[in-house]
Amino acid sequence: MGARTSIENVLKEKGNGVAPEIAKRVLKDRSLLGEVVEAAESSTKRVKNAAAKTLKIVSEQDPSALYARFDFFASKLEVEDSILKWIAMDVLGNLAAVDSGSRLNQGILRRFFSHLEAKELVTAAHAVDNLGKIAACKPRCRKAITENLLRADVVERSRDCRSILAGKVIVAFSEYFDRLKPGPLRAGIISYADAHANDPRGATKRKAEAFLKKAR
Repeated sequence: MGARTSIENVLKEKGNGVAPEIAKRVLKDRSLLGEVVEAAESSTKRVKNAAAKTLKIVSEQDPSALYARFDFFASKLEVEDSILKWIAMDVLGNLAAVDSGSRLNQGILRRFFSHLEAKELVTAAHAVDNLGKIAACKPRCRKAITENLLRADVVERSRDCRSILAGKVIVAFSEYFDRLKPGPLRAGIISYADAHANDPRGATKRKAEAFLKKAR
């Protein structure tokens, strides 16, 4: 596994299924990380997707391993490749926990906010999920994140898609609600959850009810 071509060949042969194994090896030997990052830009979709999934797993298990690569993931927030864009958001969300250099700045947040209005529900959902993680770790970002999440499901979508996204917004709020001081932000979040306490989608209704039970 030491050579770049060996990693690429394994990714090409086995695809996403081998990502956990490659991630485990990267976590034991960070010298392999550059090879996986390079593979994430491969012209071969199977290799690129498997490498990106590997990096996501690494970020979940040891975000500090990828912090030096912050700019790489930030540069993928606007790419046309949806999978790479989604994983870039996921990795950056995980890096919030180790962002000692405050690199998750307003410019990065604006890119996340723009994805809340994406036509693709999955793109908006990834933005919501990771904004919750960022808010949990970044007190200075909570006001802007909360204000944008409160508007996250106003984009024209089917009723079911709006409900799905609303459920994700409520879960995102639960990541940091207890860390907010009493005031307009908390009140706005509670009002949002109240508005979905009778949501036609059962899963969203249950999320709202569970949130409100803890929040009050």
